[in-house]
Formats: sequence, C-alpha cells, structure tokens
Amino acid sequence: MEKKQEFYDEVYKKGGSRRSYHRHYSESIYYPIWKKALELLKSNTLSPNILDLGCGVGQFANYLFDEGFYLYRGIDFSKEAILLAQKVNYKYRNFFK
Repeated sequence: MEKKQEFYDEVYKKGGSRRSYHRHYSESIYYPIWKKALELLKSNTLSPNILDLGCGVGQFANYLFDEGFYLYRGIDFSKEAILLAQKVNYKYRNFFK
C-alpha cells in the first residue's frame, strides 16, 4: 500500500535504514543494479537522455554524473528527497524536481 508523501519525507530525512540514504552511492544496496545500468548506458553509442522516476536523494544521479552522463532529470514524490538530491549534487541541483 502506498504511503503519503510525509512518510517518505521522514524516511529520507532520517536517512533510511542504517542511514543508507546519506552515504556514498557505492555503499548503497542498489549499487550492483546501478553498476549494471551504467554498463548498459555505456554500451549505447548515443548519449542517452535519462529520466529517473523515484530518484530519491540522487545517489544514482551522482554516480551517473561521476561517469560523465549529464542528460539527466530526476523526479521524486518526496520533497525532502529532492532537497537532499539538490544538496548532494549541488552543481546539478536544477536537474531534480
């Protein structure tokens, strides 16, 4: 059952389990999936536009930016997640809504 925005705002504010949302992307449980996604993106000869629905605090985005992918837009239901994504990825803060 989907929770309300306030629930997710609180989760992101607290950092999730073991404060995983406040850690470097390489320490995320999602890192192996993101690594595979990056391999697929790199295999594309064109520079892809990336739409990240449910971008959370922008950890995957940070990984993409570090690897040279900048045609990115991150969207999340949680205003707190977006604020954290903008803070962590300050140079690219306008990429998150």
